Amino acid sequence: MMIDEKARFEWYRIGIIVFVVFFFGCSPVAGPKSDPVPDPVKSSSKSDVLASMGEPDQIQDLIVSKNSGLFGPQERFLRYLPDGTVIEQWRYEIGDEIVIVLFSGEIADARENWLVLGAIRFSVDVVF
Repeated sequence: MMIDEKARFEWYRIGIIVFVVFFFGCSPVAGPKSDPVPDPVKSSSKSDVLASMGEPDQIQDLIVSKNSGLFGPQERFLRYLPDGTVIEQWRYEIGDEIVIVLFSGEIADARENWLVLGAIRFSVDVVF
């Protein structure tokens, strides 16, 4: 069975359209955001974060426990921290993004001396 030239061209055209839609439809939007949010650097102090990002919208304490059922963006830090570790979470809502900054330190240290453990950024539309 032979495929005529018109049918072959039609299959090529469909393939190219599928490729273009997939490639450009799944690519992140390029270019800088109009309102860039600073990235807290790991091991920065609380005063550094306050200076660059201002006061957080919400502050919450979390206690690491493998059986706590803690889920969401903080979950990735659980495997690195022993049970019982206290984490202080600062949440910022900036434009269409949420930035969560996690602090931790030795229990004996004053909380002012705790350092950035990590930061997580995601869209306000994300549901966990």
